Amino acid sequence: MDSINDSIVVLKYDSEHYYAIGSSSLFVYDGDFKRIWRTRSDFYSMEIDHKKNIYVYNGEEVYKYSFPWVKEEKIDVINGSLIRDSVWKSLDSSPEYIKIHDSIKNKKADSIKFKILEKKIKSNYTSCYGFENSGYILFTYNDKEYCLYDYDLVKYYADKKKFDSRWAKRMSEIQTNLKLYDQAVLGNSSSGNHFFFSFYPYGYAYYRLKIGDQTMNFKYYNDNLEQAKLKQWKNPFNDKIMISRYYNNSLYTIYLISNK
Repeated sequence: MDSINDSIVVLKYDSEHYYAIGSSSLFVYDGDFKRIWRTRSDFYSMEIDHKKNIYVYNGEEVYKYSFPWVKEEKIDVINGSLIRDSVWKSLDSSPEYIKIHDSIKNKKADSIKFKILEKKIKSNYTSCYGFENSGYILFTYNDKEYCLYDYDLVKYYADKKKFDSRWAKRMSEIQTNLKLYDQAVLGNSSSGNHFFFSFYPYGYAYYRLKIGDQTMNFKYYNDNLEQAKLKQWKNPFNDKIMISRYYNNSLYTIYLISNK
């Protein structure tokens, strides 16, 4: 069994590589999970386009690592939410709208925002792509690219013909070789504060692992049985069994097991 020592937060893949975000690094691996590139990064979200360019981002900034990942550049961001907030404040203080109901001002603010963005976002872009559950839309032109940050408009641009879907995918969970078949609750733990409190069981999770013609059962201690700590992910490159171990509330370790 091979263990990937890098601690992973997010893992994706394309036709040739794995791409991972760790606790403080960005990684690229080949199909055998051998690391071929690494750089320091404090971002916890990423996308990879069909040209293998890597984009990392948070709620304020987007950076791009152009393939073969030797060049880092900051992508300009147009923040539609900030534009709308500015428009709203302007309307709210205007004598013309001071007595107008908020629902009408909301519609007006949305209309003005959209007109402003139409002037900023030229229609001759070659493609656009919505970053996963983020509110970001990347617009690519022949000579430049930039991001729009606006949750309200993701669906609008997703319906456009130039919306690109040829990007790297997240890993998918399967149960071909590893199955959770029982649990033994030893007790309950709790967490929360003065406003929110919850209980969750801890104990042993019982797994069945099939390797080739052999099957083995084992137990694994889990401090929160409501959240599986061991999962099998579909291996997109070969027949090795890929097991992920979830720990520390956010990180994964990957194990590869020969299926022979």
